[in-house]
Amino acid sequence: MPTLIIQIIAIVLISVASAAGTIYVSEAFTNNRIKSESAKYANESSQVLGAITSYESKGNMVDSSFRLQHLVDEKLLKSIPEGWKEYPGMIGTTIQGSQTQKESVCIETNKAAGYEFTPNGVSIKESVINPSIGIPYCEPSLDKNVLCCIYAGY
Repeated sequence: MPTLIIQIIAIVLISVASAAGTIYVSEAFTNNRIKSESAKYANESSQVLGAITSYESKGNMVDSSFRLQHLVDEKLLKSIPEGWKEYPGMIGTTIQGSQTQKESVCIETNKAAGYEFTPNGVSIKESVINPSIGIPYCEPSLDKNVLCCIYAGY
């Protein structure tokens, strides 16, 4: 009988340890995925911004008639990064995933670039993940170096 009790306790302990390990590995995987996605968007943004800077230095204008394809035609970009397009007054891409994933990637991208925002109810939206963290709306007054913002017109 004592052996049976010890075996039952051992099975319970192994089950608890296994569940804890699964939760930890899952969380670590999610955090790594967020950092990876953040780095991807930051890299693409850097490529597009560098190409636009070169485009403008050649005397070209980035105005309402500008298209990302112009950067490829001028051989400033090999190809347009997947998902990037023109929006009224800006160029960007949409982060894929659930609302939580999108916000996590956006917050991480801005944080890696040195930007952290506090919600103010006007130009900075409260995060669903953490109400003390904000995500700015894309608007003309926003610092052009902020990599991630919410485009209200989309």
